Amino acid sequence: MEKEHILIIEDEENIARFMELELTYENFMVTICSDGRQGLENIKNKNFDLIILDIMLPKINGLELCKKIREFSEIPIIMVTAKSDVSDIVTGLELGADDYLTKPFNMEEFVARIKRLLKRKKNKHKKIILGNLVLNLDTREVTRDRSEERRVGKECLRLCR
Repeated sequence: MEKEHILIIEDEENIARFMELELTYENFMVTICSDGRQGLENIKNKNFDLIILDIMLPKINGLELCKKIREFSEIPIIMVTAKSDVSDIVTGLELGADDYLTKPFNMEEFVARIKRLLKRKKNKHKKIILGNLVLNLDTREVTRDRSEERRVGKECLRLCR
């Protein structure tokens, strides 16, 4: 089984290294970037399963970076930042972050949040595609030529699994 790849965009070296050590121990592959511009380039050029994003970053701040990422990707994003005001949390979530954790944080909770988002991402796209026919196992919808949709029964889905 291939390791899931996590991108940490964090300018505080000690925090980034601490996260990297724990995530590596949890059997994830980790890449670290220390500024927003470097993070954006990595996201555009490599495949990641999840992004951990600080807000207060050099070159491109985390809020702006989150907004840019959402223009082309639905990759899960967890903001991990010292900014704990409700307005900061709301802004981060409104710009597209999937979760928001304030520093200092509990490492066990941090890892649990990552695993939850990755599990959701894996389960999100349970579809079988056969030519112009798409069976969505989650919503129990069948689509043909992207125009005709209808609900199908459990029996059909059981046969498709």
